[in-house]
Amino acid sequence: MTIAGVADVFSVMMGVLHARVSPASRNLGQRERAYVEGQMRTLDEGLQLKQQLIEEGVLLWREKQVQCILMQRLLLYGMK
Repeated sequence: MTIAGVADVFSVMMGVLHARVSPASRNLGQRERAYVEGQMRTLDEGLQLKQQLIEEGVLLWREKQVQCILMQRLLLYGMK
């Protein structure tokens, strides 16, 4: 067999191997991408929840500040 013949056989074998490996690799890539997208969705949901809790905490703190100011005024001016 000549070098050209060996190269042709090798090329055919690599083509068959590539045809077998590509779908498996593609599926692996799709699964990993789906996993990463799921992780990103979970992270995003967690960050949104954290932001919501922070905003609720700020509102409660502001309400307590107003209550505190009203109580101070009541104690200060209510005793006269």
